[in-house]
Amino acid sequence: MSSGVQPCFQLLRIGLSDTNNSNTHGNESSDSVRDLYTFRPALAQCVFRLGRATELCDVTLESMIVSRIHAELHVERETDASGEESWKVQVKDRSSY
Repeated sequence: MSSGVQPCFQLLRIGLSDTNNSNTHGNESSDSVRDLYTFRPALAQCVFRLGRATELCDVTLESMIVSRIHAELHVERETDASGEESWKVQVKDRSSY
């Protein structure tokens, strides 16, 4: 990776709109949702949290089926023997659901 280039990772969420989680008949809403989130790690190791708790999470997902901290993205920069940089991204499930 050349110097001066800042890496970014993108997460696309595709699902159902869940503002009320159901309509008046108790059925799930049929409105589809697409959200694109971009993460830019500032350090060689970063953790990005996704969930309902705005005070604890980098990305807030407003849904009753999402935990306060639903998932974490662990990002780590790696350098091989030749000096080439790459990034490893791991997803940790922290969900209660």
